[in-house]
Amino acid sequence: MSKISIIVSLVICFFPFLFFGQQKVNITVQLDYNHQPLEFGKSYFSKQKDSLRVTQFKCYLSNVKLHFKDGSTQAIDKKYILIALDSAATQKIDFYQSNPLLPDYLECSIGIDSIPNTQGALSNELDVQNGMYWAWQSGFINWKIEGTSSSCATHKQHYTFHVGGYKAKQNALRTIRLPFPQNAKNILHIDLAAFFNEISLKTTHTIQIPGDAAMLLANLFTKSFWLE
Repeated sequence: MSKISIIVSLVICFFPFLFFGQQKVNITVQLDYNHQPLEFGKSYFSKQKDSLRVTQFKCYLSNVKLHFKDGSTQAIDKKYILIALDSAATQKIDFYQSNPLLPDYLECSIGIDSIPNTQGALSNELDVQNGMYWAWQSGFINWKIEGTSSSCATHKQHYTFHVGGYKAKQNALRTIRLPFPQNAKNILHIDLAAFFNEISLKTTHTIQIPGDAAMLLANLFTKSFWLE
């Protein structure tokens, strides 16, 4: 048998294991306000009686893992995912699931861990051209929300939340675990109403550096995530 024939035979033998043992899965990330898809530029109201519009949203998700009831885990191929939504309210995360069981819960971090923050210029999702990097001293912006509100006594009534920080006592990275519901639709919701209901835009409207205020907002932002 020739070498080419042997290679072809091996490919045919292993093909089912390489492909039929995996299932393509896509998780839709959907930006919401009060359980409805968010519309950029539309006026919304918070429980703090703030009228607000959202004009930009970007967020890093990292170390996304599926946990199964048999105790196994599966990490998706990309370690860092940039969710960039400023004109459409949905984005998909595609990967191959090798475990045939239904996932028990999804685990991921909101933001970037300390390693890339100290590595300097990077590429793809971590490219500085994405507008999510301050400088080597402060590192990456984990997430940002921008918009306007009549409650803000700022230039053009803008509010700006650029939340990050990786150093000791300034680490704004947050890890969440989200249970998969029965008959899951694989939609990861980020409902900004849960965030804005917790703050007053009259007093909290501009966070652009690491510190205690960023740490507090990082805690509040975790309330926005849930799986459908």
